Amino acid sequence: MKKITFIMLFNIFLFFNFSVLNYKSVTSDKGVYIIPVKGEISPAVISFVSNQFKTAKELNCEIVILDLDTVKGRLKDIIKIQQIIMSSRNSFKIYSYIKNKTEFAGVMIALSSHKIYMAKDATIGNALLFSTNDYNISVWNSLLKNQAESAGRRGDIALSMADYNTFIPNLKAKGEILNLTAKEAKEFGYCDGVVNNIDELINSIYRGKRIFYAQKDIKVKLSEIISNPYYAMLILIFGIICVLLESSIKSYKILGTLGLLSIFIYFIGNILSGNTVWWTFILFIAGIVLLSVKNYYKKYKFIDAFGFVCLCVAIFFSRDLLQGIIFLFSFIIVYIIETYMIIKYVN
Repeated sequence: MKKITFIMLFNIFLFFNFSVLNYKSVTSDKGVYIIPVKGEISPAVISFVSNQFKTAKELNCEIVILDLDTVKGRLKDIIKIQQIIMSSRNSFKIYSYIKNKTEFAGVMIALSSHKIYMAKDATIGNALLFSTNDYNISVWNSLLKNQAESAGRRGDIALSMADYNTFIPNLKAKGEILNLTAKEAKEFGYCDGVVNNIDELINSIYRGKRIFYAQKDIKVKLSEIISNPYYAMLILIFGIICVLLESSIKSYKILGTLGLLSIFIYFIGNILSGNTVWWTFILFIAGIVLLSVKNYYKKYKFIDAFGFVCLCVAIFFSRDLLQGIIFLFSFIIVYIIETYMIIKYVN
C-alpha cells in the first residue's frame, strides 16, 4: 500500500513539475510578427509599418520579420521608415526577408535590420537615387554607406549600389551600379542566410506557435495599386473616358459615377502614396465642372479652354516629373480621340 501511495505521489509530483515547466515555456514564448513592406515607400506605408511595430509590442513579440519587396520611395520617406526601424531595434530582433528583389528604399530598410535573409533567386542592390539635386544624392549615398557600416557590413559595397564612380576589384567596375544575387550577398556579408521561403526562415529562428501576420489596411492596398504606373494610368484613363461619355450618352449617370469614382481612387491613392497633394484633386474636379457647364454658357468661350488647362495641370502634378509628362500626353491623346469620336458618332 505504501509503495502504491509513493508511486502515486511521485507521478503527481512529476505531473505538477511538467505542467509548471510547460506553462513557463508557453508564457515565455513571445512570438514572431511578420510585416509586409511592398511597393513604393509612401506616407501610407510608413504609417502602416509604425503601427505594426506598436501592435507587435502589444502582443509581446520579440521577433519582427520585414517581408520586403520594395524599390521606390522619396528620400524623406525612406529616412522616416529607417528611423522607425532603428528606434525599434532595442525592443525587437528585426529580420529582413527578401523574396524577389529589393532595390533603393528596400536596401536601406534591409540594412537597418539586425539580419538579412534572402530567397535563392532574390537580389539586393541598385540603390541609385534619381535626382537632379547633387545635395540629395550626396546625402543619400552617405546615409547608405553609414548605415551599412553601423550594421557591420562593408560601406563601399553599399555605396557601389548607389554610385557609378565607385570601384571594387573583382566585384564592380566604374560606370556600373551594383546588384547582388543571394549567393554574392552571402559571400560579401550582405546576407546572413539563404532560405527557400519565409516559413523556412521562421523555423530557423523560432520554435513556438505564436506567429502573427500583419494585415494591410485599405490605405496601404490603395497606395500599392496606385504606385504601379500601369494600374494608375488605366484607372485615370477609364475615369476620363466615362466622364466624357456621360455628357453625350444617356446612361442614367452610371458612366459619370464610375468615372468620378475612378478619378477619386486615382487621386486619393496618389495622395496617400505621397505623389501629390489635395489641391491637384480639387483642381481636377474644377476642370471637370467647367467642361460640364460649357454648354450652358456658350458665349463664354474661355470656360472650355480653362477647364482643359485645369485637368492638364492636375494630371501633370499628380505624379513625379517623368510620369507626370507621360500621363499628361496620354490624357491629351485620349481626350482628343474621345472628343472626335463623340462629335462624329454620338452628336
